[in-house]
Amino acid sequence: MNFVIIGFGVAAYWAIKTLLAEDNGCFYFTIITPECKHFCYKSFFGNYLLSSAAEDMPYPYEIIQSSENINFMFGKYVTSLKPDSQCVTLNTGETIFYDALLIASGAGCSINSSINTSVNGVFRFDSIDSVLNLRSYLSSGKKKAVIFGENYYAFEMTRTLLKLGMEVSIVCEGDYPCQRFLSKDIVDFALRSLVFEARVIPNNLIKKIITHNNSVSAVALTDGDIIDTDIVGLCKDIYPKTDFLAEYKDNRGKIIVDNYMCTQMPGVYAAGDAAIVENEPYTLSYGWLRAHTQGKIVAYNLLGKTKKYSLIPSLRMQILYNPLIILGQTVDETKQSSISRYTYKNDVMGIYRSVVIKDKKIINALFCGDLSNTAVIEELMSSNQEINDISEIEFYLKIDDKTENLSSTKFCPFCKTALDFINKIDNGTVFTCPVCYVDLKILKHNNLSELIPKVM
Repeated sequence: MNFVIIGFGVAAYWAIKTLLAEDNGCFYFTIITPECKHFCYKSFFGNYLLSSAAEDMPYPYEIIQSSENINFMFGKYVTSLKPDSQCVTLNTGETIFYDALLIASGAGCSINSSINTSVNGVFRFDSIDSVLNLRSYLSSGKKKAVIFGENYYAFEMTRTLLKLGMEVSIVCEGDYPCQRFLSKDIVDFALRSLVFEARVIPNNLIKKIITHNNSVSAVALTDGDIIDTDIVGLCKDIYPKTDFLAEYKDNRGKIIVDNYMCTQMPGVYAAGDAAIVENEPYTLSYGWLRAHTQGKIVAYNLLGKTKKYSLIPSLRMQILYNPLIILGQTVDETKQSSISRYTYKNDVMGIYRSVVIKDKKIINALFCGDLSNTAVIEELMSSNQEINDISEIEFYLKIDDKTENLSSTKFCPFCKTALDFINKIDNGTVFTCPVCYVDLKILKHNNLSELIPKVM
């Protein structure tokens, strides 16, 4: 079977890896990607920026070298897809036919179209090249940065540049950064964790980039204010890279799939940031975090081993220095009745936790800072269990030096993916995180386990 894959991120990696392990050479793979390395480790690009060499970045090199049945088409991209003819057309004019197609093209950063991105000092973050270019630019001793963004890119850029000793201002269109999917409580909690304070400029847009000798010198905002700066970081929103497809998408450009990752086009699957499962809340549809599961599902269904995607909608990321997990549906408490929110906050210990209960069931949960007991709440949600005693939930939300950590699930220290298989792995075992490819070692002692990078 000729299996064509658009993109080479997490979903593509796990689809290929799963098929190579089980198909006995029946598949021939063609991978079309505009980059030589796919930027799949999105919300932790700050670690790349602080890294000493590009080679330090995790990347699945073994896939490139693993099979003669893989044809990589680096530096090329799809311009059109014709489902009736089962073919895609590339920017080079080539036509590639397929028996099965996986669209795993990922996402990029949208920006204000009026901003001139060709000016020295203006950066957008949707590729490894952009990170490496910024690293080179910073070497000349830049001191000030303005970040314009409404998502986790803005926070990662802020965290990293502050760590490098820069003065950082965050310009946001709403009342506070990330207003579209995070409450003000959470954002304030995260901002308080910063060692050096960032300036937040709400309800504003960058109107114009002011230059000197073709380099950024300041930005003009829509309220008339002018801010001196050496660097402008653009990360207003995330958009799926699906321009080659005119139909079968939602109003934000994500390809609609069912729970088997099938699109409405015969033989065509979609996964990761390019896809959205029917009826999934958009604010929790950061597909790269679940792309490894979705890629495997595509592979199993191609092999005839029917698998269904049924995970709870979730957002797992790092917000500044704080790991964050949001589970379940988004909740607008001003429009829903008969719901109750239970919250526990402890700024000293770096903990913010809340759950929302409706009709005796947890419909939303949020953990920021310490992630202990997240898996317990997730299991209650997965099993659709009724909550008859709210004191039990309050116990899981609270944590102090007397509280036992009842969660057996461990999270990758980098991308915060839940690694449910840890208890089955022996002490000292080295394994690779399925999402970010980082090699980790497990250390067990007295019924406790810890995950550390392999090099330590």
